Amino acid sequence: SGFHYGVHACEGCKGFFRRTIRLKLEYGKCERNCKIQKKNRNKCQYCRFRKCLAVGMSHNAIRFGRIPQSEKQRLKAGQDVTGKEQHESQQLDTKSLARQMHEAYLRHFHMNKAKARVFLTGKTSTPPFVIHDMDTLQHAERKLLTQLLGNVASGDVCTLREREVEARIFLFCQYASVATVTELTEFAKAVPGFATLDLNDQVTLLKY
Repeated sequence: SGFHYGVHACEGCKGFFRRTIRLKLEYGKCERNCKIQKKNRNKCQYCRFRKCLAVGMSHNAIRFGRIPQSEKQRLKAGQDVTGKEQHESQQLDTKSLARQMHEAYLRHFHMNKAKARVFLTGKTSTPPFVIHDMDTLQHAERKLLTQLLGNVASGDVCTLREREVEARIFLFCQYASVATVTELTEFAKAVPGFATLDLNDQVTLLKY
């Protein structure tokens, strides 16, 4: 909204910088290098003040009187160029992050779009069993039991106790869950920045 403390800044940032300087406020150190924008600028005072200094705000740069229109235009043009460069840099960072995450996904997950398309179109020698309704669900249950009890004679399958069958199904599901969690964990560890998070935060992200 005007030229404040040596830079073209809004009233909000002017007031924040003035309070910090006049009251000699010290904010808790933050190592996250938060991106300060208008919608979230009040969340991290430390990074907000650092950004004020980074863009050139200084208590020694106070100016009085109205700024000539030509200087306003020059300052505005300089800000537009800086903003464009920052935007392009953020776009490059976003593309780099997306590429790294995609590569991590391909390394740690067995399923991808191409494989899924092959399975769903049935163009594979061993197509997966797809459940469409209750009939196919019941058929899938019987097929799973047959696979789990493959070493048991067919005549003895019916005589197995229900608890033993349930225990084997549970064990099978447990093994599948462990494999899935392992894939997910390895993928998360390959995501840039994940390993630098607090351990509790890592666990929370993996849960949800």
